[in-house]
Amino acid sequence: MLRQAPRDVQDSSVADDEVHCALQGVLYSQPDNSLLQRTFLRNAQGQIEYINHPHPDVPHHEVGTPDYSDLPLTEYLSVLEVLNPMHRLWSDGRWNKLTVAHGCYWKRCSFCDVTLDYISRYETAPSTLLVDRIEQIIQQTGQTGFHFVDEAAPPLALRDLAVELLKRRVAITWWGNIRFEKPSRPTSAGCWPLRAASPFPAA
Repeated sequence: MLRQAPRDVQDSSVADDEVHCALQGVLYSQPDNSLLQRTFLRNAQGQIEYINHPHPDVPHHEVGTPDYSDLPLTEYLSVLEVLNPMHRLWSDGRWNKLTVAHGCYWKRCSFCDVTLDYISRYETAPSTLLVDRIEQIIQQTGQTGFHFVDEAAPPLALRDLAVELLKRRVAITWWGNIRFEKPSRPTSAGCWPLRAASPFPAA
């Protein structure tokens, strides 16, 4: 996924989230490119065109759970790119990836392109469903570390998720990007490490 039209070294770029990016891989196999969605494409004449077929968007609660059942996780290397502790979180060791909500609840940051669908279309999923997904992923991977990959994880959804984790006695380690709000107070389900990790005040 890229936010701009292809440069000379690219044939195309998709301004979308991971679900639709995967869909484009299927649609590219068709002889007619008109079915592509939110895609900048270099045509036969070398010109850049934008194709956006009106496929229906998949609601966040219907995207399903990542399937790790046939993935040989023990055969992947852990790469240490830099010594910066924050950056090491991405690659030093493995985290199960999960999205708490689709899009961003805030949508007011000047550095972010809030017109993109994967930012502007904010949708949540019930905390019960999220913990169902967490339990399924743990069962498949045997790992309890989670990276919530939201642009900005919504505090209220994190609170509900924490409560549901406590109800089911599901113990996980998790981290993600958040904008500090009053509802993101420390809880026994793990909000304290996130709050303590940032030196920046709420904006």
